[in-house]
Amino acid sequence: MSPTRPLAALVLLTACAAHHPAPVAVAPAVPAAPHLPAPVADLYVHHVATPVDPLVTTVLEGRPWEEVLSGAASALALTISTRGDVDLSAARWAAVRAGYPFPVLGLDVVHAPHEQRPTLTLPSSGDVGLVRARGPDDDIWVVLHGAGGPDLPAVPREARVGDHLALSGPSWRASLPSGEVRALGDGLVFDREGEWLLQAFDAEHVVATLPVYVGVATPEKPPFVGSLSGADPETAAFNAVAAVWAWYGRDPPTRDATMDSVARVRLRALAAGGTAESPTLLLRHAGFVEGASGADCRAQSLRDCLETMWWSPDQRAVFAAGYSSVGVATSNDGQGVRVVLLAAK
Repeated sequence: MSPTRPLAALVLLTACAAHHPAPVAVAPAVPAAPHLPAPVADLYVHHVATPVDPLVTTVLEGRPWEEVLSGAASALALTISTRGDVDLSAARWAAVRAGYPFPVLGLDVVHAPHEQRPTLTLPSSGDVGLVRARGPDDDIWVVLHGAGGPDLPAVPREARVGDHLALSGPSWRASLPSGEVRALGDGLVFDREGEWLLQAFDAEHVVATLPVYVGVATPEKPPFVGSLSGADPETAAFNAVAAVWAWYGRDPPTRDATMDSVARVRLRALAAGGTAESPTLLLRHAGFVEGASGADCRAQSLRDCLETMWWSPDQRAVFAAGYSSVGVATSNDGQGVRVVLLAAK
């Protein structure tokens, strides 16, 4: 036998092995990211539509899907996907930027495996905003509960000085950048720059409260962000007011001891259930004769109280108008928090 044959056989086996490589493990395909409705829009409108995401349609089980409110849910889901925190205050501001006109009543966040149906409860009334977003480890489902309401005209979230807005449906009023409250008929002219707060209402309740930014951009973040901090509730309330003034780009306020005392007088009168003199009159008695305003509320938490003031045309002047000094008083009777804020030039 020829001595070259074993070598030839070895070469042949090596060549065969080169044409049959060992199998390589292939990672499973990652499902395409779910479709999300737009998180930002130019107009406040109400729009019921059909979701593009088929799994969202399945979870809805025939419930109407409010597309604009779902856009606000998109913004929250994207925040969560980058390890950010969200709460009801953030949800309300996301609704402002998305253009949902009615109050946001509730927020729920659920995590589920990719492409799996989550266990969640949808609101039984009002509007449903629902999305899922792709997180690094799972799908993030966000549910928003909107109040819904009657037909409203489309209202721009941003306008130019001099723009005219036609109004219809319920009654309307506006808080101007100065803090002045103006009753509206069938329309208005945005005659000054800054933040306006339009409010639609009927005989029973407030229907919608809409910030409109005239000649300025809509802030990306809400006026109240994170937890309120301070050595005591009154300091925490003052710090929150200062943070809102900074949010408006204004100089920080000064806390005035005399105004604190006046605020406590009003707080005691309110707590006693009697008739309390108006904040403006009390401040006049204390020597603040020009450019004074006040607000008060009762709620479950200090932050809830302050947010209620900010969203109220009648009370938000302490935040929106150009004051320089602030007085604050708070109390907690175990059933809730009461806050009195005073502001003066």
